[in-house]
Amino acid sequence: AGLESVKDGGPELVKPKPKQDNLGPMDKLKAVGAANNENIPEWMKPSKELLDKVQADDELASGVDNRKLLQAMDEVSKDPTAWKKYQNDPEVVNYFKKMMGLFGQQFEEHEKKHGKAEEQSAPVSLVE
Repeated sequence: AGLESVKDGGPELVKPKPKQDNLGPMDKLKAVGAANNENIPEWMKPSKELLDKVQADDELASGVDNRKLLQAMDEVSKDPTAWKKYQNDPEVVNYFKKMMGLFGQQFEEHEKKHGKAEEQSAPVSLVE
């Protein structure tokens, strides 16, 4: 990830890829939420309303440019036991608390609009 392989007749050289990232913070957040979007409950999908709320909050919006926070989100979304690695890091803990609070608001608003919780035919896992 982030590496390119170069062969010029000699041994293979692996070097970092040049950063070609012209994405803004909200584009990055959309990309984070895009993986396996079809298995995510409707209220958790990165809707315009959710993205607007993140963008309106300086702390949450700045998180998409914070390498440590992005790594923590990625690791924990793939393996919830990875939380143990971050549970004593105040920056990560505070960010996750705030983001989870936002998801709680999102769920409540979804419930008000659509009534009872979505019925699902099979259990949904956000972790692969």
